[in-house]
Amino acid sequence: MLNVSSLLKTILSNMTLTFNVIANSGFETYMNNWTFDDTHFVQGSYNPHSGSHSCMTSLSEGWTNDYIEQTLVIPVGVEYVDECGAWIEYMYSNPTDEATVTVYYSDNTSDNHTYTVTNGWTYMDMKSYLDAEKDIVKIRIHCRNGHVIDDVILTATMPMSILLPLEYYPTTLALAEDEFDPRCPAMQLLLENFPEKKVWVMDGMYKVEHRIRLTLFLKPVRYTETDITRAKDTFYFVKECIDKTLMAYKFDIEGITNLELTNNGWNDKNSLRVGRGTKDMGTFLASIGGKDTAIVFRSETVLTAIYYVKETLVN
Repeated sequence: MLNVSSLLKTILSNMTLTFNVIANSGFETYMNNWTFDDTHFVQGSYNPHSGSHSCMTSLSEGWTNDYIEQTLVIPVGVEYVDECGAWIEYMYSNPTDEATVTVYYSDNTSDNHTYTVTNGWTYMDMKSYLDAEKDIVKIRIHCRNGHVIDDVILTATMPMSILLPLEYYPTTLALAEDEFDPRCPAMQLLLENFPEKKVWVMDGMYKVEHRIRLTLFLKPVRYTETDITRAKDTFYFVKECIDKTLMAYKFDIEGITNLELTNNGWNDKNSLRVGRGTKDMGTFLASIGGKDTAIVFRSETVLTAIYYVKETLVN
């Protein structure tokens, strides 16, 4: 029989995630995550490039140049960037106008490019102007009155280990098979094989259903309100990475016909008390009604690998 947990461990050890780093990139949730002058920029519904909303600039003539910007949650290495730019439209039919996109790097330098904008959507493609050896920390769009901005894009494909806030978690995600590894307590994914079930199909051919339990553990480094919130955000982010990776490879695992992900999702455990206890957090505990907070976050999910084997009976 196949060692399914070992096969999954190989795949998950090379996890990457492709996503748009820009939060609220289409301005669908008001102007959240953006820094701007609210007398010049506002969420609108005029001719959005996609979705239902966009960012509109004032039509008044009293100003000539302002910007909207977003500081990234994590720095993004240019080497991982697939696409960088934004869509913009000039609401006046004539004449054309200009807009500038500026990308800021972690070393306090920047690159920018100015684009001609017309009455019709223009894509301001910044990728070719980026410095391949630097890390992006902020993107800014300069324009005048009468513009519509939508679908700001900074898409990157990055290893999960880089995406994790490593300045907070000193280790990356450890993978263990069959039993918890006490040498890697900070963040660990445990993969456990369940006994497989065989169903006869025909002529010595059997269909095997092999269940595997995945349990994710994450131990906050510190127990302040901010650090626990950060730990929880990371916990959910890692689960998202795992789900997307398994979905991408579900039909491409050697020897496995299909990896069924039709389960009830992750089952979050509120606390891990046995043998580990809870933390007295003083003021923070009082602020949330004195509830205990788990020393270790834990969540588990069960997958089913389906494959076929041929067995010959020996007399």
